[in-house]
Amino acid sequence: MTALLVGYAYLRFVHLSSGLPELTERSSGYLLSVLDPPELRQLQQRFGAHPLIFYSYNVVASAMSVLFSEPQAGVFETVRAWLDDTMLPRAVLPVTTSVVTTGLIVWTAMHRAARRRPLDDTARFILVCVAVLGANAALSFAYTRDEIMSPAGAFYALAAFGAMRDGLLTATTATMSRAARGAFALLLCVLAVGWAVRSAGVHYILRSQAVKQQADWVGLTHQWRRSGLWPTDPAEQRLILRLRADAVRFVLPNTRVDHPAWPTRIWTD
Repeated sequence: MTALLVGYAYLRFVHLSSGLPELTERSSGYLLSVLDPPELRQLQQRFGAHPLIFYSYNVVASAMSVLFSEPQAGVFETVRAWLDDTMLPRAVLPVTTSVVTTGLIVWTAMHRAARRRPLDDTARFILVCVAVLGANAALSFAYTRDEIMSPAGAFYALAAFGAMRDGLLTATTATMSRAARGAFALLLCVLAVGWAVRSAGVHYILRSQAVKQQADWVGLTHQWRRSGLWPTDPAEQRLILRLRADAVRFVLPNTRVDHPAWPTRIWTD
């Protein structure tokens, strides 16, 4: 892995000389909207010689997207939905479950530090999660994408598992009243159900996005020809037509036709 990392750095920064991404290279979320490159140039002019403000926002927003599920790709979707009076369960559920889970992880870390518990698997999960989260967020300084934070999300799940297990063990051994134990058990149960509902939405979203991508491929080649983006190289043309044929011929259940409205209220379509 170390050799691959060194090889990648040489290939990108020395051989290809691609360098780091610039501020206006691609779209990026900022506060309540997604800014395209022209808007980012205006933002760059506003910051002037201090792009660290925007870079810092990207780093902090990327870390928050893992810890609190907000913002998404740099955009505070829940805040925007609240301002537009369009708050739906799909905006509240991710934030609520993530806030409670992050709180449980923080409580576990503080509780273990106060009791000077040994460095077991739970402690390692939390420490590695913090390290990966910081490094992963630092890589997002130029622009924010949820996909970039996927490694941190995986280690966040490990930290959540450790915190959940530690919380259950603590509740069974601590001198807690029966009502307190019942409330804690109910909290963990509701939290588990919330994450299960979020996980179930992955399959629905993938099917919905597949139908959307298939519909886009139907007219994409015609749009490229009209806009002058159609390539002149015959090999590139054959590749595009082959990709289009594969996408169009693929049989998919259409989630956008004759389906109930409740899935789009729970999961992002």
